[in-house]
Amino acid sequence: MKYDRILAMEEYIHQKQTISNKELCDKYEISMQTLRRDINTLCRKGSVRKIYGGVVYNESRTASSVASMDQRHDEHAYEKDAIGKDAASLVEENDVIFIDSGTTAACMIPYLNENLHITVITHSLFVINALFAKKNIKAILLGGELNYNTQSFMSDPAEIPYRYNKAFIATVGINEQGCTNTNIQEGRIKRHAMAHSDQKILLADRSKFLVCGYNTFAYPQDFDVIISDADAPEWLQKSSGKYGIEIRKAGN
Repeated sequence: MKYDRILAMEEYIHQKQTISNKELCDKYEISMQTLRRDINTLCRKGSVRKIYGGVVYNESRTASSVASMDQRHDEHAYEKDAIGKDAASLVEENDVIFIDSGTTAACMIPYLNENLHITVITHSLFVINALFAKKNIKAILLGGELNYNTQSFMSDPAEIPYRYNKAFIATVGINEQGCTNTNIQEGRIKRHAMAHSDQKILLADRSKFLVCGYNTFAYPQDFDVIISDADAPEWLQKSSGKYGIEIRKAGN
């Protein structure tokens, strides 16, 4: 499939850092015309840039804002669904869980077991709407002003009284310097959930690696578990060994 080929190509370019167009054509057995279309897709994503006769991987990409929820829902949908399914498998009987805003975290909802007695606390309108199909799950929505772009409510963390067994946290980007987003108030709510949770779980599809927003809300070593759809980059594997982070590849 074209999409699978492009994802594999992105990973291969990442490994090689710099590679010629001819080598890519030979490896994936495609024409130069098809390669140009694939490379243009990766350039629009920001993961590679063209050089004479080939491409180079962009080691760090900056995010100053996030797209609308509708747009983000369609991006990397298969990968987010796999991450959501894996994340939901960690929920246990009588858990009180925090589910962050964002489309990746919301992908947990269809896979939550209604036979478990659990409580979901969230500031995400998207998550609450998804929970309407799960009548046996207790749902609590944090109040505050609605951010229409993220479809989440901005609460004062100092006024939030809850504790959680598990906090499922989303991110705009993750690199060696930290986990980042593009909304300071959202970052405060993430930090509150992590500070008041027994287990902290980061959900990040492969497109989030090496992306950097302007607001750092946590560091990789702050999490007990990181779930992605891709193998962890070398720098994250090193952090995993040093800090005891469990790295889970969704779908395995």
